[in-house]
Amino acid sequence: MGNRFSRVVVNLLVLLGGASGQENGPPSPGVSPGPGLSAVTAKSVEGASKQPWRYLLYLPQRYVQHPEEKLPLLLFLHGSSGRGQDLERLKRYGPPARLKDEVDFPMAMVAPQLPAGAWETSSVLELLDEVVASFRMDPDRIYLTGVSLGGQGAWGIAARAPERFAAMAPVCGFGDLQSAARLRNLPIWAFHGALDEIVPLAPHQELVEAVNRAGGSARLTIFEQGDHGDILVPVYGRKTGSRLYTWLLRQRRNQPSQGWTEEERLERLPGPGAPPPVALPQSPASAPVSSSEPGEFWDLLFRWIDGLNAPASLPPSLPPSPMPDGTQTEGASVP
Repeated sequence: MGNRFSRVVVNLLVLLGGASGQENGPPSPGVSPGPGLSAVTAKSVEGASKQPWRYLLYLPQRYVQHPEEKLPLLLFLHGSSGRGQDLERLKRYGPPARLKDEVDFPMAMVAPQLPAGAWETSSVLELLDEVVASFRMDPDRIYLTGVSLGGQGAWGIAARAPERFAAMAPVCGFGDLQSAARLRNLPIWAFHGALDEIVPLAPHQELVEAVNRAGGSARLTIFEQGDHGDILVPVYGRKTGSRLYTWLLRQRRNQPSQGWTEEERLERLPGPGAPPPVALPQSPASAPVSSSEPGEFWDLLFRWIDGLNAPASLPPSLPPSPMPDGTQTEGASVP
C-alpha cells in the first residue's frame, strides 16, 4: 500500500510540474551540422495543426569527421507530456535525455514534437523523408522507437510502412492486433513495466504475441517492478540502454535478421535497474564509451505521466478519449 501511495504522489507531482511548464517561442529554423543536439524547424507540416514540424536533431562527431559516411538514424516519438511548443520538454527522458551531453553516439536521432493530439502516420513519414533527404542518413538503417503515446504511434507507423524501417522498439505502448501480420518481417523489441497503471501491460503483450504467431520475430522485456515511467532509464540510459542500441545497430532493412529464439521472445527482469551494462561502440564497429549516467536522476525525476484516469485495461484498438481541454489521455488512444 505504501509503495502504491508513493507512486501516485510522485506521478501527481510530475504531472503538475509538466502542466505548469512555460512554453518557449519557436526555435531558430537554422541548424548547424553538429555535433550534438540542435533545434530545427522543418518544411513539412504536422498533420493536425498544419504547422511546420519542430524537432530535435542529434548528429554525432562522425557526421562532421566523415563527410562521405551515411549514418544510422533513430526516430524517437515522445509521450503526451512532450506535446507543446517547448522542445526542452523532449530532453527530460528517452534518447534526447541521454544525448544532451554526448557527441560520440553511433547514430543520428530525430525527435519531432507534437503540438497537441496524436501521432499522425503520413505526416511523420513525410518528416522522415525530409530528414533523410536533408542529412546524410542511411535509409537501410532507420530505427523507430517511442514511449507511451509514442509507443502506440510507433506501432501504427510501422504497420503502415514496415518497409521503411530496419527495426522497432516500442516502450509501454500498444496497437491494433489486426496489424500483426504486416509486422512479421520487422525485427521488434518491446518494453513494458508490469506495474504500469497508465498503459496496462496486457494489450502490449498480446500484440507482441500476435506478431510472433503471424510468423514474425518480436521480443517483449517486462520489468516486474517497473511502472509507466521508471523503466525509461534502463531502456534508454547509458548504463543499461546500450543493450537496445547495440541490437538496433545489428539490424538492416531488407536483410535477414537472426531473430529471437523462442526462449528470448519473453524476457522478465526483476526491476528497472536489473539489465547488465553493455559496451556501446562509438561507431557500428568501434570502441566502447563511458557507462556513467549523471543525468539519470533527473531523467527519472522529470518522467512524464498523464492520463491518471486511464482505464484498468485497454482493448486492442481504442478510439480517442478527449480530455476536457481537448487533449487525449495517455492510457486511452495515442498519448
